[in-house]
Amino acid sequence: MAEPKEQEEFIDCTGRKRLFAFDTYRNGPILAIRATEVGKEFGYEFLVAGAPDNHPQLLAELRTKIREALARRHIIRSKSSRPGVPQWTMLTDQLEGRVTFDPDENDLCVVIDGEKVAWHEFKELFRTYEGFWFRLTFFSA
Repeated sequence: MAEPKEQEEFIDCTGRKRLFAFDTYRNGPILAIRATEVGKEFGYEFLVAGAPDNHPQLLAELRTKIREALARRHIIRSKSSRPGVPQWTMLTDQLEGRVTFDPDENDLCVVIDGEKVAWHEFKELFRTYEGFWFRLTFFSA
């Protein structure tokens, strides 16, 4: 059962304030705390889990995850050669984000830097890497 949501504000690497709602869940011997960005359907989302008696430590771990993620950017929106079509540019040769379902498109999308990136946009990020090798790793946040 979820407890009432607490909210906390964090600043990202661009100076933008981002508000997160914290949900605490208990399932037997496991306590989970989830932070979701307020006001964005596809914003940042983080999760930590552990023993219920470790609540302060779990909260500190979650805050650290949020700060570390907000301290870096992987993509920026740039001008597109096609009007009305968003264009994303990778800032480095690494990406980090999450895969989620977009009910409006009835398809999967990815969320990078708290921004929804559709599959066709995601594919465009790799154009400059044609011929390169890559490593894809999935992990639980």
